[in-house]
Amino acid sequence: MVTLHEVGGNAKTSYGVYVNKSLIDLTGWENGDSLRITVVDRDLILVTRESMPTEQWIELYDAATAGKSVDELTPVELVRLLDVGDGEDGRRPSTVSSLAPLGDSGHRILLTNAANRLQLRQGTGIRRRVDEGVVVLIPAPTATDEVDERADAVLKARGAQLSG
Repeated sequence: MVTLHEVGGNAKTSYGVYVNKSLIDLTGWENGDSLRITVVDRDLILVTRESMPTEQWIELYDAATAGKSVDELTPVELVRLLDVGDGEDGRRPSTVSSLAPLGDSGHRILLTNAANRLQLRQGTGIRRRVDEGVVVLIPAPTATDEVDERADAVLKARGAQLSG
């Protein structure tokens, strides 16, 4: 488990989470990769390459959600989910960020919108689950057996995608 940390350098408060080099190696990501960061059901965060094929992303989202699958969403809900419109709280459920190196030992994933949407603060514990091309982040305040099962389902779905 790591903790959410504040990232300085701009006028607003930004938040990030550290992911060590070995976990990034498991994902296959590289410095500067564009990442899609999606808050799912207000209790976990799905991080994938922005360039992941839409069909694959939908399978992972559907595995992550306890609510409606993408096929069950109304057009308005789908537009909001896919980073086109703002949510009721004025924040988008999905954002795009770049993978940023933190020295030789790891990387930072910026999670500012996700942290604000989930009302997380600096020092909040975050569990990381990783498979090739995907990271599932589980904030300690929302960690339950049910959320862990959904994170496992995401990793299993990703494994199935990769195996063919």
